Amino acid sequence: MHTSTHTILHACSHLQVSILRVDCRQLKAALVPAPMHSLEQLYTLIPALASDLIQAFMGEVQVHYHKCSANPLSCGEAAPCFWRMHSTNKAH
Repeated sequence: MHTSTHTILHACSHLQVSILRVDCRQLKAALVPAPMHSLEQLYTLIPALASDLIQAFMGEVQVHYHKCSANPLSCGEAAPCFWRMHSTNKAH
């Protein structure tokens, strides 16, 4: 044997090579839902969420409307209502 060939073979005798191939397509399919399935869930969730938020908002509007539309007995009763309306208009 040539010296260079012997050196290469001697260096390679301590080399360990392992190959492991794992098919994780089923795991990925189980952990990551399909985009269309996620969109379908959003399409059903958004209207229900919007309905709940609108009902809560309308309840708040009715409470404050009744407070603001009633004739105040004193200036102290009217001031919080007008302050709320003033600060709301400033935000827009």
